[in-house]
Amino acid sequence: MNFFETELKKMTAKVTAMKNPKLVGSACIARLTDTTTVKVEFARCIEADRRYGILITVLNRTEGKIDSLTVKFEDLWGKHDGLYVWTAYNEPKWYGYRPTAADYTKTAKAISDYLENFAD
Repeated sequence: MNFFETELKKMTAKVTAMKNPKLVGSACIARLTDTTTVKVEFARCIEADRRYGILITVLNRTEGKIDSLTVKFEDLWGKHDGLYVWTAYNEPKWYGYRPTAADYTKTAKAISDYLENFAD
């Protein structure tokens, strides 16, 4: 498992709305309903390969994108110096701040709260 898969697994493990999640590269993809899929991935910023939050995208199997939301780590975990993932020399890692178990739980709750709007 690569860095992104490991981190996304920690962020999505407690999200019960996500059925049969699959970790692929830098994304977690799962079913919400028979016709709806969710994709959770790290959100990129315009600066050199930094990821500052998560992007949640809800997709309909036949019609495409329904909605998406970017949630910044800063909004979930508070302000900390260096709150992003940075890929340097092809090695992604947390820069500065390291998330705690409580941070991963807050992220799972934010994902769950958002996805509740699309569950049947």
